[in-house]
Amino acid sequence: LGQNTDIAKAKGSAETYAVKYFLQKLFLIPTSDNLDPDKVSGKPRELTEEEKKQVEEVLERHKLKASINTTHAKS
Repeated sequence: LGQNTDIAKAKGSAETYAVKYFLQKLFLIPTSDNLDPDKVSGKPRELTEEEKKQVEEVLERHKLKASINTTHAKS
């Protein structure tokens, strides 16, 4: 059970711990300060000429206007 000198407190502590972590896992509750794992920090890098060319080729292939920003990409 829990780590406590009083057996009643140890049992209660163990139950509380178990319920807390069960609910965190069940409802996918984040446990750290990083609440958004998809968050991108910093300024995005600029696309290389090759990447810009690939984007333009895809847009042309699908007859789409070049309305997307081809200046930046995720690192």
